[in-house]
Amino acid sequence: NDIWNDKIKALYSKSFSAKLMRHLLPGLTVDRDWLCGVEEIGKPCSDAVQVRRHVDHLLSEGVGEVIIKADFGAAGREQIFIRDGTMRSQQGGWIDGVLRQQGTVVVEPRLAKTFALSIHVDVKADGTIVTEVDRETELLGRRLIKEAHPGDAFLGEEHGEVAGDT
Repeated sequence: NDIWNDKIKALYSKSFSAKLMRHLLPGLTVDRDWLCGVEEIGKPCSDAVQVRRHVDHLLSEGVGEVIIKADFGAAGREQIFIRDGTMRSQQGGWIDGVLRQQGTVVVEPRLAKTFALSIHVDVKADGTIVTEVDRETELLGRRLIKEAHPGDAFLGEEHGEVAGDT
């Protein structure tokens, strides 16, 4: 049983993070003025035509600078900037090479940002994903139940069992 498969590998990609952010961001309703909007989230592109179209779209929307990132590049590395709307031939070659090696790049507007946000995900042996949100939610549930019903037992998926009198 090979735990490092394409599905697990995908969890470490920038394209997965962009898709996850697109899914999560609309549901955040409290104090989200510090977050970007959905339109600023990177767009995964799997060929040079998609890349060019999205770069052109961002520039037509008034974005001053576009970043193209390798899907599996380290933070702050393996990326290029389109500053004046012109893609240099070396940049086109870089994009083609990354697409051949990794299959995807992520195209996004360059934002003035205070910090970058990343997410840590653990994968259980059965392939299910566990996030810090899962663990914290279970701990919150335990605490609320203990406050309301101090003697009750609790069996949680992430933190196991707590014995009780009832």
